[in-house]
This record gives sequence, structure tokens and C-alpha cells, in this order.
Amino acid sequence: MENRTNKKPRNQLRQRQLLFIWGWLAVPLLSWILWYWIVNAQSFIQAFQDPDTGVWSTINFENVWKSITTPMTATGAYGSLRVALTNTLKYFFVNVFLQYPIQIVVCYFLYKQVKGYKIFRYIFYLPGILPGLAIVYVFKIFVANGGPIDSFLQLFGNSLPADGLLSSPNTATNTIIVYVVWTCVWGHMLLLSGAMYRIPVEMLEAARLEGIGPWRELVSLILPLIWPTLSTLIILTCTSILGQGGPILLFTGNNQYAGTTTISFWIFGKTLYNGEYNLVSATGLVMTVVFCPIILLLRKLMDKIPAVEYR
Repeated sequence: MENRTNKKPRNQLRQRQLLFIWGWLAVPLLSWILWYWIVNAQSFIQAFQDPDTGVWSTINFENVWKSITTPMTATGAYGSLRVALTNTLKYFFVNVFLQYPIQIVVCYFLYKQVKGYKIFRYIFYLPGILPGLAIVYVFKIFVANGGPIDSFLQLFGNSLPADGLLSSPNTATNTIIVYVVWTCVWGHMLLLSGAMYRIPVEMLEAARLEGIGPWRELVSLILPLIWPTLSTLIILTCTSILGQGGPILLFTGNNQYAGTTTISFWIFGKTLYNGEYNLVSATGLVMTVVFCPIILLLRKLMDKIPAVEYR
């Protein structure tokens, strides 16, 4: 009799726990069903429909292929897909192979508590605290014709282009990439710094006794120990490869011919200004089929790198 009375409160407690858990999971599950499956199901149908007649057709995929293989002309359409894909890959490789190393070095500098690290910590965090619009405005003044950089180049007999760096297709994207790298220092700083501060002090003291220098310590000791955190960040960056980009709208506005568009900004322009939902749906389907195997392969390669276990 006592066992039955004890089981009843336990079952009630179990039911309340399950209700609590499913209550919290209901919102993301509904969001996943609504914004992924329902939206993508509609996009899948639109990808195979002729935008003019609504009949089943492959014309959207033909237009995607033409947009990728045809170079963007000076009076071309709003953001060639070829230029958008190229710029997106530029941002991705800069993020992985330039921004991450800079962030790791800065976090290591702060972790080692080099003289003046407290002041530099505030300096590095400053771009993350200030509004992005204000930083973009200051950067645009620096790279404008007649700005500080132009005045410095004039000392050596050179000058910036008359239309500025942000108006020319040859320099606009690279200029925005410089801005992204300049403001990338504070990104992931909390995660990387937290991973470094978890490293046991005894390991660093043993390395110091062995006469290991800072560079060797960073490469041979710190990086393997923070690899689980770093690999997770890199995998998340790979999964969002098609969303890579910079503050294009703040820099160039609706300038169609600056050559700064990325995949996400190309989709934004095609849907908002042109209403080409069928072309965008076909593009999303093509990009998913192409990049999903690549991302899974990258993840498999990342998992093969062994992680160092420590307490």
C-alpha cells in the first residue's frame, strides 16, 4: 500500500517535469515547423513553376545557371548571382583564415595579462559596444576621397579614386572586408577567452619550466586545449556559409553596380525590389544541394582532429 502511495507522487512529479520540458520545447519546435518546413515546401513548389504561367518548368534553374555563368555588366541586373557567390566565399574565407587567427592572438594576449591588457580589453570591445552605424560612418569618412587615407597617400604622390573606394566594383567589396576585419576583434572573444581561462595553470607552469616560448605555447599547448570550442565555432561558420557578408546596406545602400552583393543580399534585393520569388527559390534549392555535402564533409574532417581531454 505504501509503495502505491509513493509511486503516485513520483508519477505526478514526472508528468510535471515532462510538461515543463515540452512547454519550453514547443516554441522552437513550432518555429522549426513553420519557418523551415512550411516555408521551404512553398519555396520548393515555386522553384519548379514558371513565374509567368505558373506551369511546371525548369526555367528557374536555367536562369540560375545563366546568372552564375554570365559576368555582371556595368548596366546589368540587380546583383549578379556570380558576383554574389564570389563575394560570399570571400567573406567566408576571410572569416575562417584571417578573423579567427586575429581573435585567437588577441584573446591569448589578454589571457597572458601582458602589461596594459586591461586598457586594450576595453579598446578591443569598443567596436562591439558602439552602434554599427556610427562605426560605419567613421570608416566611410576615412576611406572617402579627401579623407585621412587620401591625405596620407597624397604625401607620396598618390590618391584615392575620384568616385571613392565604395563606389567602384573593383574596390568596394575589398574595402568592406577591411572594415569587417578591423571590427572582428571582439567577435567570439568571450567564448575563446573562456576556453583559455579553463586551462589548468599547472600545464602552463610545466611548459614554462621546459622553456617553451609564447609562440610555441600558443600553437602547441593553447590551441589543442581550446580546440573543442574553436572547432564548434568553425563548424557553425561553415553551416552559415551562404549567410556570410558585411554591412553592405550601410555602406552602399541600394547601389546596384557597386559589385558588393552577397547571396543573402542578392536574395534580399530579388524578393524586396523585383519580387522574383521563383528564381530565389530555385537558387536556394541549388545552393542547398551543392553546399550541404561540402559542409558535412568539412564537419567530418573537423571531427577527425583529436581533442585534448583535461579537467
